[in-house]
Amino acid sequence: MSPRARHFRFKRRARAVRCALVALCAALAGAVVTATFDVLGCHDNGVVGTIVGAGVEGMRDGRFEKSFLRAPAGAACNATVCYVTESGNNAVKTINIAKSEMVMYAGSTAGTAGSTDGKAKACAEKGETQALFKQPASVVLVSQSSSYYAAGDVLVVDSGNNAIRRVSGDDVSTLITGLAFAPTAMVFDESDGAIYFLGSSQNHVSKIAYGSGTVSTYAGSQGTSGLVDNVTPSSARFNAPEGLALDGANRILYVADTGNHAVRAIDLSTGAVTTVLGDGTISASGAVLDSDGILSTPARFNYPAGIAYNLDSSLSSGVLLVTDRGTHQIRKIILTDATASNAATVVTVAGSYTGTSGFRDSTVGSAALLNKPVSISYVSGSTYVVVDQDNHAIRKVSLEAPVQITFTMQSVADIEKTEQSHDLVIEEYGSYSVNGPPYNETTHFSGVLTYFGEIHELVMCAYPSVEYFVKFEGAMQATVKDASYLYFGYTGATVDNSLARTFRIRGPGCTDASAPNYNPFATSDDGSCVSGVQLRFTVGAYGVIDHAVYEFEGPGFYISDSFESGSGEAHYEQSIDFDFMAYPGAVYIATFYGALNASLTTVSGQSGLGATLITYWTYTSSQASDQSVQRARVIGPGCIDPSYPSYDQYALASDEVNACTFASTMRVVLNASASAESWYDFGSIVGTSDQVASVDGISLDNATDQFVLDMSVTPGVYEFESYGDVSGAIQQYDSGSYTNLRTWLGTDSSLRTDSYGFSTTTDSERITVSFPFTFSLNIGANGVVGYAGGVLVGDDGTSSVTFVEGSVPALATITSTFTQVASSTSIKNSLWYTSNTNILGVSTYVMALTPTGYQLAVSAALSLKYDKTGVPSQEGNENIVLFKASDSTMQDAITLYGATFDAANGIASATIDSMGTYGVAFRATVRSISPPRGWLDGDVTVTLDGVDFSSLSTVNTVTTYQKCRWGETFTVATTVASSDTRSQLSGSDSTILGTKINAVSCQSPVVAYAGFTIVEFHDSRNGMSSDTRFVYLQTASPQVRAVVPPEGVSSGGTVVSLSGSFLRAGAVASDWEKYDLDTTFFANSGPTTVSCVFGSTTSSGIAVSSAFARCESPPSTTTASKTLRVGDLSHQVAGYGVYTYVTDFDAGITTSAYEDHSGDSSFTDGGVVVDLYAATGSLTKQRNSFYDWRCLFGTVSVAARRKPYGDLSCVSTSIARGTTVDVRLVGPLGEHSLLLGNITAATIASTYVDSIVTLPGTPKIVETITIIERAISPPVWEPLKWVSTAHALVATPGGSWSGTSQGYGHGTYGVANCTFTTDAGVVTTRVANIISSALVVCEAPITAAEEWYSLTITSNGVSSGSPRTSLKAWYEPVTRSGSYSLGDVVDAWLPSATAGGVVIRPYFLPSSASSVSTLCYFGVSIDPVAYSSSVCTVPRSLSPGFVAITLGVASVGPSFAHQIEILEPVHASMVLPRFVDANGGSIVDIMGRDLYSGPGAMLIYCAYKDSSTIIEAVFVSSGLLKCETGLSSNTIYRDQKDLGIGRYGDFYGTEPIELSLSPGKGTIALAANVFGLQTLLTPTVTAVSPVASSAQGGAIFAVTGTQFASQTGYANCVFGNVFVAAMVYNSTYADCVVPSLYPMRTYDVSFAVTGSAGQRELDVGFAYANGTALAFSAY
Repeated sequence: MSPRARHFRFKRRARAVRCALVALCAALAGAVVTATFDVLGCHDNGVVGTIVGAGVEGMRDGRFEKSFLRAPAGAACNATVCYVTESGNNAVKTINIAKSEMVMYAGSTAGTAGSTDGKAKACAEKGETQALFKQPASVVLVSQSSSYYAAGDVLVVDSGNNAIRRVSGDDVSTLITGLAFAPTAMVFDESDGAIYFLGSSQNHVSKIAYGSGTVSTYAGSQGTSGLVDNVTPSSARFNAPEGLALDGANRILYVADTGNHAVRAIDLSTGAVTTVLGDGTISASGAVLDSDGILSTPARFNYPAGIAYNLDSSLSSGVLLVTDRGTHQIRKIILTDATASNAATVVTVAGSYTGTSGFRDSTVGSAALLNKPVSISYVSGSTYVVVDQDNHAIRKVSLEAPVQITFTMQSVADIEKTEQSHDLVIEEYGSYSVNGPPYNETTHFSGVLTYFGEIHELVMCAYPSVEYFVKFEGAMQATVKDASYLYFGYTGATVDNSLARTFRIRGPGCTDASAPNYNPFATSDDGSCVSGVQLRFTVGAYGVIDHAVYEFEGPGFYISDSFESGSGEAHYEQSIDFDFMAYPGAVYIATFYGALNASLTTVSGQSGLGATLITYWTYTSSQASDQSVQRARVIGPGCIDPSYPSYDQYALASDEVNACTFASTMRVVLNASASAESWYDFGSIVGTSDQVASVDGISLDNATDQFVLDMSVTPGVYEFESYGDVSGAIQQYDSGSYTNLRTWLGTDSSLRTDSYGFSTTTDSERITVSFPFTFSLNIGANGVVGYAGGVLVGDDGTSSVTFVEGSVPALATITSTFTQVASSTSIKNSLWYTSNTNILGVSTYVMALTPTGYQLAVSAALSLKYDKTGVPSQEGNENIVLFKASDSTMQDAITLYGATFDAANGIASATIDSMGTYGVAFRATVRSISPPRGWLDGDVTVTLDGVDFSSLSTVNTVTTYQKCRWGETFTVATTVASSDTRSQLSGSDSTILGTKINAVSCQSPVVAYAGFTIVEFHDSRNGMSSDTRFVYLQTASPQVRAVVPPEGVSSGGTVVSLSGSFLRAGAVASDWEKYDLDTTFFANSGPTTVSCVFGSTTSSGIAVSSAFARCESPPSTTTASKTLRVGDLSHQVAGYGVYTYVTDFDAGITTSAYEDHSGDSSFTDGGVVVDLYAATGSLTKQRNSFYDWRCLFGTVSVAARRKPYGDLSCVSTSIARGTTVDVRLVGPLGEHSLLLGNITAATIASTYVDSIVTLPGTPKIVETITIIERAISPPVWEPLKWVSTAHALVATPGGSWSGTSQGYGHGTYGVANCTFTTDAGVVTTRVANIISSALVVCEAPITAAEEWYSLTITSNGVSSGSPRTSLKAWYEPVTRSGSYSLGDVVDAWLPSATAGGVVIRPYFLPSSASSVSTLCYFGVSIDPVAYSSSVCTVPRSLSPGFVAITLGVASVGPSFAHQIEILEPVHASMVLPRFVDANGGSIVDIMGRDLYSGPGAMLIYCAYKDSSTIIEAVFVSSGLLKCETGLSSNTIYRDQKDLGIGRYGDFYGTEPIELSLSPGKGTIALAANVFGLQTLLTPTVTAVSPVASSAQGGAIFAVTGTQFASQTGYANCVFGNVFVAAMVYNSTYADCVVPSLYPMRTYDVSFAVTGSAGQRELDVGFAYANGTALAFSAY
């Protein structure tokens, strides 16, 4: 047998006895001697496994070793889930413990660092903010029973931000920031809500009381380190502690005092600090077997870091598990150990004896290797989770109590010794070996019996999870038993007898004998049985044996044996069959040395998985020096996708545990030393894990030999042992080359340790290599791409496509190429003229990726070479983009955005989702925008000028595909001449691309809000937008709301006052830049020069403020109404007024036009009505308002009046007898006054004087009281009596009444009043309205019968005297009634056939009407209307108020018995919202004027025109009503509805008590008061998030459901009765900001749209916590 062939496998196990057993052995000739072996340290050990992570760093979520972490730091777990921080990836992850699956919980998926609060996992489409962390460390999970914070909240120590953060639901907030140091470890005291935490390089424990936000030092000193216990926490000293843990009662705080190498305890009730274990002395890593101990013999630690507490009921003691990061071990402290007089004791439960680091898994106790464990968290039972930081993994440690198993072996052979044998060897009388899990010294030992009667007895600590393999050989008796049970025995009669079997210690297990995990020693079935597959391992040797050794192992089965050298016969084969039950999907490995024949097959006759007969492998060797390793995965679950390196041809279904994994190529290189002198020095190498098992005893044959082996392996940590004077390297293939991961020399003594960390005696080197995660599967030039993906390199040797996992669907493949296509002149021309894509110079070729048009399931990464020397373009343009076409003809090229360009190397990189042809092109660049600003309502002509714009050759052409892009809005572009000097190509280039137009003009769009918009040149064919660095400012446009006066003469010159908003924005364009630079200009500056546009004529104006401006009207050649806007003529803004031009009054005027209707032409006493009809003629009909027209009698100004029929008149003032004054007509502001003529006062006294009163010495003398146009027994409302005075000032015209009041309020000092006093002494005071200095008007009191009054006018404390006048009885509508009802007079109320008004149709006529024409009377002050065709038209000239109505004839005076009130028409101008619920219940705002609907007034209603139901509107003011919409006739689909607003009679046409002047389409009114609305379906809410929040509000509240109205902004979230505006993103999602409400209450939440408060499809309880940002309550 070759020593080299067996030296690793068996030397490893032979050594174990020396390292782990104490042997007491005596050999006395002729006597029976017993040797006893006891195993040291029989205590609990941890079964170590990996939950996630592969021992290499990265950032990838997933399961088991397919997930990668980077420097994990903290963990907090419950029985099902762990929260883990990754300081290297700036993220917090969650791990499902049962599934070993890790997913992102909070932070950036790209590993971006930051301090932003926001969403744990933000959705960019919803506009959510992604929360960011920076080097998060410790983490705490708030339990379900916590009274502080919300159950399930996660608290995170954000070390890099010196902050502590909170994750509640999906929201991340900051609890405290601005710490003076970087926090590290943290615990949460659920008894009072306090947080205790440590800091980097700090020597104290800090505390934050719940809700305070204030940090205090609780124990230790910030500046002083030490190991000092004290009853006062501030007097105790620590040294850079790193770990904290609370006991179950939250009363003892345990501290891993890292720098003191000790574990400390703080009693939170008293503050006393004590030391649990450790004396401040570090344990040397080479002598850690002495580090365990009790308080009296101090234990030694080596930088304890993490600490976790659990109450162990079996020990009646609290237990601490501590991570000893300096020795890479897990230590267990029993706080009150009964075996040590209740002192604290510590044992090592996981990690190497010698403190060796590594990554070794699925093993027990000291066999497991870790690398800088830093944090630990209790899970449940005896299970803990460990953060194995430098292995970038999360490990699980499950503690198991051992059972002592006794092995007794006694030789029974009596072998006769020959002289030769006695001289040469000591014959074996029997041998034995026990093998447990690999790498565990305590479960690997063997021995030999060398004489008759020799007895060996060994005691071993066996663990429940471990399967043990025992082999006895020779003539001996042996037993295997524990304290109460005999497992099995063995009796061998000869040296050729043997027994090999596996066993587990007694306990629950699999009781099915056909299962591969069958445990014959199971006390009960635990349901763990696995259906296995029976396999047959056959091994044989042919002829006379020279050297034939074999070993076969896998789960549940192990055999190691050989064929005896020299045995066998020529031409004959001896063979052995080993049948065993294998685990489905498990890997079994056979190792052969020498000339052997072997196979592994399925045993026939099975059902299930074993029904398929499979020959997994066969092996044949004829040379004694041959060696080989055969590996097979048994049929069952595995990787079923052939594109993965781990594909298993016998896998029947995917297994998430062991299935498809990524792999890359590992190369092992071993070179012999030139100075090597022997076969041993030449060197060899052995791999010690399954994936590198093919590296097994590979030997070099000479001093110049080299061994190179490529293997496909998954990311992880791998171990090798090399022998001899070699130089070696482990390399990884990536991006077309091999990179060294580890190199070594065989002469390096520092590497000469075995797998347990002990120095080796075999001069072998232990090589550990971390094989990182890279994606470098080389597909090849015409390669097959599968689900696993890979790298496809282009035929230029530089360009490539990286297909990530899942690019191609599972179990599917494509054959792909990546080849060059030359960019010919015809292709360049074709691209330019058809796709506006300029590849001139930048792309000498493009790359075609096949199969064309194939859509990838997951995006791939494209790396494309381009000609960097071709940039910039001929026009100086450096902006390039990536484009794609479906095939090499490139007729449908489109732009791909998001690419990056490495200008130094000429490499473009982008993410692609389909196959096609790719290249690099120039994109247009805008170099100027003119003008730089415009209005919100758009329609401004804007010019974009630059280079590389379009292929059109003529200017002033409306383009088809080129657009201006304003954010997400597009407008049509028209080509214009460019002023950019670089817009023309020259030389041969112009022959390729032809003439170019590099400027376009577009109309600006309408936008809702003011702000800056990036403007781009865009081509819709290829999706290419320009690289624009210019923005366009859109602000509110000038809005004209009112024009005073609204009309003026066509000769112009009228000064027009405008009121509105944003009027200063109408500044002339030349001043825009100045205004833009002054941000306060429009708010604070003085008058601004603006442009006023009357129709199409511009005039200058002054904006006094943003709300008021004055303009001078320009002349007009026509008399017509024109729009009046403020702003540039070229931009017609929407907010405009109307100004009407009329003919000047100075045309055709004669002095004979004046007529005195008083019967006295002297004008001496005044009060004469002067009719101006003859002076103005029909021109007055052009005027719409006369409120500011006046007559000027000399210097006395008198307001003009308009008669009911539209004519103007003035009431003259008194003038001195015998004098003449000019009379002028004064028009609106800015119009010329018109000289009408003059009047002369006669010398004869005026008639029609009711009384003359002389008041000597009174400055104001009333000589005459005249009742102007007195009605005879007025049955209608005539509220005003005109009072005139004569001879007020005799010397000159005019009077001395000073206008201090115009009728607002009753008399106070300084306000003129009229006092009416009856003969009975009843006094009535009315406000006097001063019309002119000689004319006063008062309202007469209401009287039931004719009565005389004394009238006194008082002003400024001076009275006029007391003339007497009589007042007739007034008509009282509430007390008078006729002999017949109004229905007798009015048969029906019908709409007028002509413009305006309504008609009445009487069916009762007075008898006197039979012989003459019938008339309809509307009071006495309105001319009667002829009764024709059985109807009368109500005159439009009626003013609002009461009017009597009747029928009569011209020869008979009317007798009024009925009265109606003429109401101001309802003037509704707007209804909002325009979107309402089809099921009714929406509240609409009705805006307008004269909307009075208060108590005692006629109500106003709203209704759909097609509905018979009217709904009363709620009065808010005369300008605003609110009304609830009714049920639509269509509640299934969206519909358009007409909503009418009016009074009752407007809808139904029944006998009203009022008559609206509104013309209408219905029965009476509703002409201008009908508005179109759109009905929407009622939204349905299905879910909301979150369900609890801070009382201060501010959180984003998400609502999901159906039928959300995305086109209306009138959606609300309703919290109780508080409405909050909601943002509707689409028909299924909306959100709003949580309001601030009363704390510690739960509010019903509903979702409403279009003003409705009734749409509550799903009410939810939403909890508000108490009033601070830190306070939450559980919901």
